[in-house]
Amino acid sequence: MALVFLQHLDPSHHSALEEILSRTTKIPVTQVTEGIEVQRNHIYIIPPNSDMVIKDGTLRLSARSLTQGQHRPIDSFFISAGGPSGIVIFSIFGMGFAGSCAGGGV
Repeated sequence: MALVFLQHLDPSHHSALEEILSRTTKIPVTQVTEGIEVQRNHIYIIPPNSDMVIKDGTLRLSARSLTQGQHRPIDSFFISAGGPSGIVIFSIFGMGFAGSCAGGGV
């Protein structure tokens, strides 16, 4: 199992998630770079101002899409992970700096 964190932060906001998780777990924590292959027992964090999809076990980055309203990088990630890929996704939604709040999981 690998964990992938997708935050929908303001594009100018620095996330401390990588540093926080690195201090609290022995699992390797990595901010994603283009084309990184997902490995078991790793944690991956979307970089600021980015969108991310997964294809054939590889994380692909693109520049943050221009949207009206709130940026939701998790939408395109879920779509890319769908289908017969063998990927199982659990999600937790919570309160972020953008002021959104939704509960539930997939």
